[in-house]
Amino acid sequence: MRLDYNILWIEDDHEWLDTTKKLFEESIDDLGFRLNPTSFKDGDKIDELVVHNGFADFDLILVDFNLQNSQTGNTIIEKLRESEIYTDVLFYSQDIDNVRSSVKELGLEGVYTSGRDGIEDKFEKVVKTTIKKIQEVNTMRGLIMAETSILDDKSLDITSTFINEGTEASSAVVEYIFKTIENSLKEKSDDFTAYKEQFNIEGLLEDTVLFSAIVRSKALNKIGKIKVIDELKNFTDNYSKEVIKIRNVFAHAKEVKEAGKTTLKGSNEEFDYERCIEIRRTLIKYSDLFELVKGKLS
Repeated sequence: MRLDYNILWIEDDHEWLDTTKKLFEESIDDLGFRLNPTSFKDGDKIDELVVHNGFADFDLILVDFNLQNSQTGNTIIEKLRESEIYTDVLFYSQDIDNVRSSVKELGLEGVYTSGRDGIEDKFEKVVKTTIKKIQEVNTMRGLIMAETSILDDKSLDITSTFINEGTEASSAVVEYIFKTIENSLKEKSDDFTAYKEQFNIEGLLEDTVLFSAIVRSKALNKIGKIKVIDELKNFTDNYSKEVIKIRNVFAHAKEVKEAGKTTLKGSNEEFDYERCIEIRRTLIKYSDLFELVKGKLS
């Protein structure tokens, strides 16, 4: 689990599945994740997934306990447990009493149950439980480092794509990048001089010290002005505050617990459940923004 919340969904009523999936997407979005469902109409592919350890990629398994013309719910869960797969499972059915009775008889652990009518509320409660298991500073630190690295790559890709147009506008951005780096960085002067003398923009873009995250954000801001892309208005200020600053805090600060609260030493960053949601939603926002901008430039 990073920003995608991956579920395996075994359900044979596709119309009901599509309708319910929309509700689940809203719940997942509120928690700062993207829903990434994989659906099967029956449990016949369970054996194949078991063999290939496919369950390692899922955060939750949802199963219609009374599938038609297929393996029953208790057969599916027995196969999972026999294979030492302990992903949380949510069984649901119109006959909730039958589900609970079967789960109790089998002595199954890590299994949740719900009637079809209450599936949305139960899904949200189970998801919150799975999220809380991994929501601590070091885990969030890893998520932020990984996701901001992906954003760095996307911003570089957008800049490179624009520059490769070979237009007067793209040349203006090239000149702007050189100027920004020259004005903001005094270190690595020999390397920078070589890049500039050779007009080696490809080499410069790959230099993560010179062409840093903040310089990349300024390049995108410039592209936004030239191409009149509203989504990139005030991009540098917003991205610096909402992404770069947070990444730097989590990269270096230590966890401190005082008076029942967890903060990150050297900052005013209070670490709690709601803050984690906010950070994840911000990362998703910029990931989507980069995809939108890339589409406008292609």
